[in-house]
Amino acid sequence: MKKKYYCPHCKAQLNVGNDIIFTIRNQKEALGLILVSPHIGDYSVTKDPLFTLEKGEKLEIICPVCQKRLQTEKFNKNLAMVIMKDEYGNESEVFFSEVFGEHCTYKITDKKIEMYGDDSSKYNFWGAAPCYE
Repeated sequence: MKKKYYCPHCKAQLNVGNDIIFTIRNQKEALGLILVSPHIGDYSVTKDPLFTLEKGEKLEIICPVCQKRLQTEKFNKNLAMVIMKDEYGNESEVFFSEVFGEHCTYKITDKKIEMYGDDSSKYNFWGAAPCYE
């Protein structure tokens, strides 16, 4: 069983094939779909080439099922959050940047915080150490 990702609001599974799917709204208010890797620390993105995103642009990341924003202010308003269940059924909260091109992801369980990406030190997560997968 691979890692599965879920909306924190409606609990819908967000995995499609080998990717996670989100609805996004850019700063021009245009809506589109984006596919991202389920591997934490892999920042590859697939999208329609006509849907333009600028590096540094603040996006709204939205659940494609319930249409609620995944933004969280638990740590920072620039972060979105989903629930991840690993192959053993263990649950984690996964926070990631809504700023296009910013590489930072945080995996939080009840026992630890793991930080991934070159920009992960930008947000204060209580001095967590970087992790590499």
